[in-house]
Amino acid sequence: MQVTRSWYEHLGYRAMAMLRGGMISMIYDKMMTLPVGNSNESGAMSIMGSDVESLAESFFMLICDTWANCIQVAIAVSLLASQLGAVCVAPIIVAVSK
Repeated sequence: MQVTRSWYEHLGYRAMAMLRGGMISMIYDKMMTLPVGNSNESGAMSIMGSDVESLAESFFMLICDTWANCIQVAIAVSLLASQLGAVCVAPIIVAVSK
């Protein structure tokens, strides 16, 4: 269990690093193509510092964790269906209605 979890987290953080590197590269390229009079270097550095990090973490939480949670819910519902039958839909309805 721990081996697969560490592998999953390694791949997730690797994807975050690739996303972060790509966004910083795009911001840098855009900053280099701007005319000299229109560039605001402090604004671009601020974006590269904090916003890119928060976007990368949001990407990891939304994309990487979502599919794993969907698989967990599917397994849980199938196990519950084998024990209770059609009543297994009730927890899903309660969770979605909140």
